[in-house]
Amino acid sequence: MPTGTMPVLEVDGSTKIPNAQAIARYVAREYNLAGSNNLEQLEVDAVMEAFIDVVGDIMPALGENDEAKKIIFEEKTKPKLKNLEKMLVANGGNFFAGNKITVADITLFNNCDIFLTKLCDDPLKDFPKLKALHEKVSKEPRIAGWVAKRPKETTVSSGKSSKMPSYKLMYFDVRGRAEIIRLLFAQAGVKYEDVRITSSKEDWQKLITNRRRGMEKTKTNHANWNHARP
Repeated sequence: MPTGTMPVLEVDGSTKIPNAQAIARYVAREYNLAGSNNLEQLEVDAVMEAFIDVVGDIMPALGENDEAKKIIFEEKTKPKLKNLEKMLVANGGNFFAGNKITVADITLFNNCDIFLTKLCDDPLKDFPKLKALHEKVSKEPRIAGWVAKRPKETTVSSGKSSKMPSYKLMYFDVRGRAEIIRLLFAQAGVKYEDVRITSSKEDWQKLITNRRRGMEKTKTNHANWNHARP
């Protein structure tokens, strides 16, 4: 694990990339889900950054009682959702960027289902455009197909066969931060290996061993560079 955290995406059996947001944006760019031009990509990035702020408000609230969650939703989350609704309307009301689905739209769907519903049963009821977009994404055939058959197995494959590169996604056996990446792979119809780390001793031992190997490789490369530099 490059940074000791997950999720991690392994590309072609060698390159390992951490951070859910970085991985999601990479997959989106690779499979035409990041916007059709620089301006659309900027709009997509703006929405994804806005949702980082939304989730940042929600995470500390998860351990609170229902009344505290309601206050946080009303005072912190709703104003941010109102701004996201305005951004959506400014682009015509159908998608956050351009005229087709992007990672920004899938981010709305994912964050609503995983995080927003922890604070409120119907978090988008006061935001008709966001609610309609959420519904639209949920009916995308590949998205709906993935949601219907989300696996419980530790290691599975998903989607159709694809050309190189090959992908291995490593995360815990929950939706969490990795689910946006799984949804993107599903929408793109890309095959990947979905490795889910469980609480078993064997899985943790493999994880620790791989992390140590990565650290040792980094130290060796650094030592070689120090030896070779003038």
